[in-house]
Amino acid sequence: AGIFDYDYAPQSALIENRRVWINISQEGQSDIEFLREEELVNALILSSKSFKPVVLYQVSDNGSELLSRVGRNEKEIVNSFA
Repeated sequence: AGIFDYDYAPQSALIENRRVWINISQEGQSDIEFLREEELVNALILSSKSFKPVVLYQVSDNGSELLSRVGRNEKEIVNSFA
């Protein structure tokens, strides 16, 4: 309900050696980059079995501390979206 009002666009991706179309949000990617710049999210780059780069994300200690101050209602709104 307006929490994540992103525009999505189809994008081709290689997943387990298969070409698939997935919906990607440029605004969502930008938001993740912002969280990384603010040191609220960590990222780890690994290689897949087919040697393609894969990015894993984890809430940082700073992000975890910030989330501890978020109210239950706000968390439920986000969880219902995800």
